Amino acid sequence: MDVEKLQPGVHLYYPGLGVGTVLGIHEVQIAEESMKMLVLESVSQAVKVQVPLNNIEELGVRPLVSTTRLTKMLELLSNPTPIPKKRATWNR
Repeated sequence: MDVEKLQPGVHLYYPGLGVGTVLGIHEVQIAEESMKMLVLESVSQAVKVQVPLNNIEELGVRPLVSTTRLTKMLELLSNPTPIPKKRATWNR
């Protein structure tokens, strides 16, 4: 994920939180090591989380699906391709 796109106000999905709004990026000291953290606030709860910036992709942080892509997915799911029935059993 492009760190430059992680501006305050951007909405992302984080599995442990759901949809969240980026509040910013800041550094914290943990055991004499400096780490950059992405700060997210949940849109549905009064919860803020800090996610280590160096492994946000491994943790499942990702952008929301665009409206265009969501529309295409819904069209695909509402018009499923019929599965042909085979006369033979699977093991013959």
